[in-house]
Amino acid sequence: MERYHHIDASEQDKDGLYDYYYEYDMYYFTEGTLSLVARCYTDDADEANFMGIEFDGYDRALESDDRSLPLVSAALAQLKADGKTKFFTFTGKGYEPIFADTEHEGDTLRRERIEVIALSPSARYRVQATPYEALATHWIYPPEIIDIRRDIRVFAFEDNGWSADQARWLDCSCVELTLRKYPGRLTGAGITVIIDCARGTAVYGNGIEIKTPALERALDAMLSGAG
Repeated sequence: MERYHHIDASEQDKDGLYDYYYEYDMYYFTEGTLSLVARCYTDDADEANFMGIEFDGYDRALESDDRSLPLVSAALAQLKADGKTKFFTFTGKGYEPIFADTEHEGDTLRRERIEVIALSPSARYRVQATPYEALATHWIYPPEIIDIRRDIRVFAFEDNGWSADQARWLDCSCVELTLRKYPGRLTGAGITVIIDCARGTAVYGNGIEIKTPALERALDAMLSGAG
């Protein structure tokens, strides 16, 4: 982390006054190809304004789910240690609040939202789900993978009986999913697949590689054979 103090001001007039005067600190956070910049004005000592997050030459506004990234988490910890309690990110509409405290929101409201299961190390892809309750206290998480940069869905099952127990990023584009299908076996180790978001391929079973659109049918066939 690097921090620099800046003063942007016009020349003083004969009375010693300024047409404009801005005093602020700039925070620079970097980790690998990720970078994050925050501007903190002296007059608003409890606020931090994020300029956005940049990775691989691409930048975008921060999203609330980005707090799961180690870089963003470290940035928030540093800014909070420096007395910042309000956070904003720059969007096409100007600065908008982000990372607000959702601790007191109801359980029903949280369940209606899309939940991010895992964000890729480069912050380009995310595995998300809109969970629903299939049995009492048993929730199904139908996974879908989103390319954040292109704002498109990379992968999703047609049957929302598929549920992701776990998602683990192996690198910036390959994610390992542990899956189950409801109704069916809800215990045991589940099925492990690896999806390469950049190549549009998936690996399942004993190292069989196929295109992602064919994955659901292949897994259904595998389950039928196992039954």
